[in-house]
Amino acid sequence: MRQLYDAIAVWDANTKSLTAGKTNKNIREFNLNFLHLLHQASQQPKTHTILQDVFGLSEQATRTIQAMSPDKLRDLASDLLLIFALDTDDAVILRAFEQGYDEQIYLDTRMPPQEFDTAYWLLLNKEATQDPLQASVVFGVSLDIARVVAEASDAQLRSLRPEEPLRFKLRFKEDLFQVSDDELSGISFLQRTQQAFD
Repeated sequence: MRQLYDAIAVWDANTKSLTAGKTNKNIREFNLNFLHLLHQASQQPKTHTILQDVFGLSEQATRTIQAMSPDKLRDLASDLLLIFALDTDDAVILRAFEQGYDEQIYLDTRMPPQEFDTAYWLLLNKEATQDPLQASVVFGVSLDIARVVAEASDAQLRSLRPEEPLRFKLRFKEDLFQVSDDELSGISFLQRTQQAFD
């Protein structure tokens, strides 16, 4: 219960920061890149499975994203909370952090590209190093995950290989993709925020 109260206090402080014009550029840019990734994947039938298997999107949501304009994608990119959350079991992630890793990872040119996962871990690390509790709220991860990521080195995060592929989920209902451009302020933002904590 104490953790819930702390999380609510963090959320309240973040809301005040937002209204005061103090926003998180890194969170907004990562959200924007995430939305563009979804948009690009929606353009090719062969990559529709990425949206469904990795991000859990329905076919209808995929078609909606496919038709979105660049301006609509920018409007959806929140600068307060990530619009998606990790949907992989905590135990899988924590076991991955317990594994050994090559500290000279930067010299290994054979590593497969995992740009999105790596960018996600590095951004979470940056936020969690400053405040693990706030990062757990912003990213929608457990406090255990935020703390272990905060303690991880850059090389460890870049070489992290969980036993299962990472899965993510939206933090708001898919029907909010359907709102008009005029509705993407005010009520739409509040709806996304409320659903992020459901």
